[in-house]
Amino acid sequence: TFNVSLGGLAVSFDEPEDTRRLVTSLLLTRNQSVALHVELPDTGQIVEGIGAVRWVSVAPTWAYRQRLDAGIELTTMVPADMLKWQQFVDHIARSDGWDTIAS
Repeated sequence: TFNVSLGGLAVSFDEPEDTRRLVTSLLLTRNQSVALHVELPDTGQIVEGIGAVRWVSVAPTWAYRQRLDAGIELTTMVPADMLKWQQFVDHIARSDGWDTIAS
């Protein structure tokens, strides 16, 4: 994960096996629903939900590898996990000097 907001997250994969599998599935079905299982850094808490793939980018990297980046909008999350997610995003925003968060 390299970017988060209240409304979603962006993820990046550059391991050969993961990328090959994900490029095939995500590029063919943009806007597909994906199950999310995210371990929050520092606390180790797990949040789960459903998201929709909104954008995908594939770029070559070194040694014939590819990197896959994808933006995922959160569409469904149980209230308890949504509260954990909001607290996590709020913590990041405050750590970076933001007073408020826009989704």
